[in-house]
Amino acid sequence: MDQELETLPEIIEIEVPADTLPQPAGYVPAPGSDLERFRWMAKHLSKTEFVPRDLRGKPEAVMACMLYGQEIGLAPMQSLCHVSIIEGKPTLSATMLRSLILSKGGKIKYLRRDHEVCSVEGSREGSEPLIVTWDLDDARRANLIKERGGWKSYPRAMLTARATSELARAMFSDLIGWAQYTPEDFQ
Repeated sequence: MDQELETLPEIIEIEVPADTLPQPAGYVPAPGSDLERFRWMAKHLSKTEFVPRDLRGKPEAVMACMLYGQEIGLAPMQSLCHVSIIEGKPTLSATMLRSLILSKGGKIKYLRRDHEVCSVEGSREGSEPLIVTWDLDDARRANLIKERGGWKSYPRAMLTARATSELARAMFSDLIGWAQYTPEDFQ
């Protein structure tokens, strides 16, 4: 047995700088560390087409978007792609809502998804499954279908976004942070 121990490779300890470790959701950077990095990114990114039109030239808004995203576990560029501000409140794209739900153990199953109806089932450990259905009549009742807009051109995508956001609010609100609506909810 002693001979076996002698042939084992030596254990090497490696020090990893603390600023390279992933931060937990809800982590707020201290001044002089990540905050400076975010400030620098916001200043420079706000001048580019990588940020949504409403954020261009507004480094403070870009920084707030990235900090919000960090609180719910998104990287800065993910935040800029999937967080929108509507009436002063952060919203997440339906794509990001699904991603957060799935990454945190929630399950989403499409029962029907076409140009007239989207029916989606959500489930999670310890809860009964929930089915949410959106159809074009629901969209008409909510006065969402306009002459120009996504509902006319992409009804399946819009129904999917609506059903997803309703399911996310009803079943997964603890997993999606403060984002209670999607930009698609306002289109």
